[in-house]
Amino acid sequence: MAKKRRSRTAQPPKTRPVAARRQLGRMLLLGVAATVTVINALQLHALWNRLPANSAKRVDWEAVARARSAWSGRAYEGWVLATLSNHVTDARHRPQRIDELLEDTRAGVTLVHRTQVARLQLASLTLLQLERGGAAVEHQWQRVLPYLEGLDHAVFEHGLADLIDAETLLYQNAGVSAGAARRWATGTFGYAHGPFLQEFVGQMRRIGNHLGEAGDADGAALCARVTLRLLRQWVLEPGPAGLRLLAADLLAEYIAAVDAVGAPPTLAAKLQSWRTAYRAGAAARPVPPAAIRLGNEPVPAQAASSATSWLGFTIWCTAALIPVVLIGLLTIPGVFKPVSGGPHRGARRFIAATPAVLVLLIGWAVIASAPDLVHDALQRIVSDGLGWPRMVFVAGGTAILFVALSAAALTSNRKSLRSWIESAAHTVLVSWLLLSVAGVAVTVVAGRAYTAYDRALAAPWPAQTAAIADPNAAGLLDELRAWEP
Repeated sequence: MAKKRRSRTAQPPKTRPVAARRQLGRMLLLGVAATVTVINALQLHALWNRLPANSAKRVDWEAVARARSAWSGRAYEGWVLATLSNHVTDARHRPQRIDELLEDTRAGVTLVHRTQVARLQLASLTLLQLERGGAAVEHQWQRVLPYLEGLDHAVFEHGLADLIDAETLLYQNAGVSAGAARRWATGTFGYAHGPFLQEFVGQMRRIGNHLGEAGDADGAALCARVTLRLLRQWVLEPGPAGLRLLAADLLAEYIAAVDAVGAPPTLAAKLQSWRTAYRAGAAARPVPPAAIRLGNEPVPAQAASSATSWLGFTIWCTAALIPVVLIGLLTIPGVFKPVSGGPHRGARRFIAATPAVLVLLIGWAVIASAPDLVHDALQRIVSDGLGWPRMVFVAGGTAILFVALSAAALTSNRKSLRSWIESAAHTVLVSWLLLSVAGVAVTVVAGRAYTAYDRALAAPWPAQTAAIADPNAAGLLDELRAWEP
């Protein structure tokens, strides 16, 4: 009997240590899940701040304006030329300001020394003033002839490359990413010269045609030479694709209109082919969401698609995680109570992991099949006053549904709310951990995809243009360089 007593007292109870270890394990899982969620939140905040709309909110625009006033050299001259081109556009739309704008343009001409574009801008504004006053074409020609004489072999650089490089640096110093900074700089100055170019070419064609009909062949030839030289250089010079394509379009038309002597016979056709190929290539590219689209220039297709998909998946994972975390906080007491009855331990673990897996799989299917939903979500998230995106509710509702179904499958007593809460607590804990870990991974990948997209936006103009349609594919640029109008 004594031996039996000793043997009974020598056997330690196993239930308490096992339960204690399980409770400790659940506490550790809860702590890991909370920690990973905090890490995910910090990553999301950093990625959120990198998006263009949020970057703009941190820019000190007064400091940017002050920095522009300190420019010198080519960047400064490019700034002056962009301003004078805007004067031409403004004069066309607000003719009552022509006198004021013309006076400012005369002052601007004295500030530009490396190029003769300012003289052409002054000529264009002068013609606009004379046209408004009803002056005869002969009188218009005599007034602008001094601006055109001596420009047969002049340089007509617009200086956009240096100007936009300087503007890009200002934005980068203000905390904007390289790609967004370059696209903003392009949007600020890259389209200033288009209306001026169309205005000036139209004026030269009109006056040149009149001079040719009046027998002034030398005057008509001067109009043609200056115009052809300007258009040729602006097709060749690095700049936004839109300006180069406009120059190519106008050059092809002008060559055909004036029967340019010495122009390669295939030049006009190659100019038009490049323009057609570029437009077709640009139209075939997917348009990224407005939240990350900067300007109207086409963006790299693969980089834009990857960034959009991963940013959308990040939104999905975050929207699914939020209700899981809230339910987890409400059911924390149930985590420390054992689940009695129901499926065995292995099945319970499988059922508890199912909601997170299904949410992630459904999310990726939604991202792949519903790009409009992703675009809407990104746009609403970065915009004020547009309301909550639909995808947030779809993701959150999906997570809640699967967590509830999983908890119901684990509940041993179907009529006991307490039993369901305890089962839900264990399901939520596993879903919380899996979704938070997945969220960290997805946010990292989304950040890298957005970085690749931003780098593609920051690529030099020649590389961006050639990626859509190489202007020298048929030797176009080589012919232009070899031709002297």
